[in-house]
Amino acid sequence: MEHGKPDCLRKCGNRPARAGHRQAGMGGWKKRMPCCNGADRGSKFALTRKSADFQQVLNHEKSLKRCYRERTVRRQPEAVDGIPGDGKRWNSIIWKEIFKIVNRIQARIVKAVKAGDTKKVRGLQRLLRRSKAAKLMAVRRVTSNRGKKTPGIDNVRLNTPAKKQQAVRQLNSWKYKAISLKRIYIPKKNKKKRPLGIPSMIDRCEQALEMLALDPISECKADKCSNGFRKKRAAHDAIEGCYNALRLKGSPAWIKESC
Repeated sequence: MEHGKPDCLRKCGNRPARAGHRQAGMGGWKKRMPCCNGADRGSKFALTRKSADFQQVLNHEKSLKRCYRERTVRRQPEAVDGIPGDGKRWNSIIWKEIFKIVNRIQARIVKAVKAGDTKKVRGLQRLLRRSKAAKLMAVRRVTSNRGKKTPGIDNVRLNTPAKKQQAVRQLNSWKYKAISLKRIYIPKKNKKKRPLGIPSMIDRCEQALEMLALDPISECKADKCSNGFRKKRAAHDAIEGCYNALRLKGSPAWIKESC
C-alpha cells in the first residue's frame, strides 16, 4: 500500500445466487411502471407538492418560446375578424367573410323576431353592434358611397386606411356623442333654397352600424307592398304588384294614387 493511497475495502457479503432480471424491473436503468402512474410521481404535467412551486417558474428559453407561440396561434384567428394594428392591412381584409358573419347574425335576428323572443332579439342586436365585422362593414359602406368626399362640420374625411381603422375603433363607444350637423342650402327652381343637414363621417358610420341591427326587424314587420327606401326593391317591384292585383277576374279596374 503506497503512502496517501489507502487500499479500498472490498464489499462485504456474498454474491447473489442469480443476476437481476431486467424485464422484471431490477438491474435496469429505471423501474418499470404503468403509464397511468406517471401523473402521480411528479411528471411534467402533474408536479409533486414539494417541487411544484419551483418547477412552474419558466426559466428556459424553450418554455418562453412555447408560450409566445401559443399566444400567436391564439391571436391568428382574430386577424380574419379582427382589426389590424395599422392601416396597411385594410386592403387585405377578406370582405366575403365579413359579410358572412354579419348575414349570419342578421338571420338569427329574423328567426328570433318571427318566434317572438324579444329578449333574444335584443341580445343578438347587442352582439351585432359590438362585433368587429359589423363595424368594418359600416365604415366600408360609408367610405364607398357617393358622399364619401363630403365631410361634416368637423371637416374630417375617412380617405386613408389609417383613418378608417381609427373610425372602426371609435364605433359603439360609451363616450360617443353626436356632433352637430353641417347646414348647407341647395337652390331650387323657384329661386328658393332648401336646407340640408350633413352629419360627420363618424356619425354616418354609427348610423350605418345601427341600421345593420334594425334592418332585419324592419324587413320582418314592414308592409309587404311597400317598396320605397327598402333594400333590394325598386319601382319594378311595385309594377309587378299592380299587375298581380289587376290581372285576375273581378279585380278592380282602377288604381288611385293617394297624395
